[in-house]
Order: sequence, then structure tokens, then C-alpha cells
Amino acid sequence: MMRERQRREKLSQSYADLYAMVSSRSKGDKNSIVQSAAIYIHELKGARDQLQRRNEELKAKIMGHDEQQQCVKVQFEVDEPSSSIDSMIGALRRLKSMNVKTRKIRSSLSGRSSLSGNRLWTEMNVETTIAACEVEKAVEEALKEVERKQPDSDAPFPGSRGWTQTSHVQNVF
Repeated sequence: MMRERQRREKLSQSYADLYAMVSSRSKGDKNSIVQSAAIYIHELKGARDQLQRRNEELKAKIMGHDEQQQCVKVQFEVDEPSSSIDSMIGALRRLKSMNVKTRKIRSSLSGRSSLSGNRLWTEMNVETTIAACEVEKAVEEALKEVERKQPDSDAPFPGSRGWTQTSHVQNVF
């Protein structure tokens, strides 16, 4: 009997605490208190969701991109580039002309120790509203154009034996 009395007192205290939080929304009876608390919790969840959406919008604004932009990772390799610097500049110029924002670039040369190595490997994170496959095609075309324009007669041309170029695009977020 003593435990039952303590349980009822604890339950009454809990209703009183809940009523103190939602008093302007309910009558004093237990059913009204619980209903008002449920409605209030539902409203708070809606407000939380709205604040989370607003927070994501503000993060995107701070990072400098809008909701329609996607961030993609562009990877490409060029075997035997005539000039790895010209290849990078050509790819970046093409992306700039497409209004693609480059966020991060990682690149490495393997082979010879000079600025034109045997293989140029590059990975770029870019923001774009353009389809990822279109970005990939543009980078491939830019790299081929750079190779065609090189005056070095020893450099193989796109499509000739010895010159290979591969690229890959994937969504980052």
C-alpha cells in the first residue's frame, strides 16, 4: 500500500510538472494535460526540423554553393603528357569556362623527375550544376586539345599509340 501511494504521488507530481510547462494550452485535468503536451511536442519537432533545414541552407551559403549545385570528384590520368602543367591549366580553364568551381586539387607526376613526367594523375573536387558526365567529357576534350597544340614532335598525339588518357567522375555529396 505504501508503494502504491508513492507511485500515485510520483504520478501526480509528474502531471503537475507537465501542466506547469503547458498550462496556457490546457485545462487542469490529466487528459487535457497529456493531449496538450503531445501537441506541443509535435510542434517542437516541426520547429526542430525547420531549424535543421535552415542550418543546412546557411552552411551551404557559407561554403559558397547553392542547393542546385552538386559536388563531384573528377579524376584523370594522362600517360606521357607533353606538358603536365599545360594539361592542368587546360583542364582548369575548361572548367572555369563552364562556371564549375574547383574546391580541391590533388595531383602527382610519376616517372621522370622533371615537370613533364611519364604519367600525370589528378583528382579535383568541383561544384557544378552541370551533369557529372558533361564535366568528364569537357575535361577529356581539354586534355586532348592541349596535347594537339604541343609543338613537341616526340610527344604522342591523342589516339596514337602510347598516349592514353582516362578519367572518372563521381558524386562527393
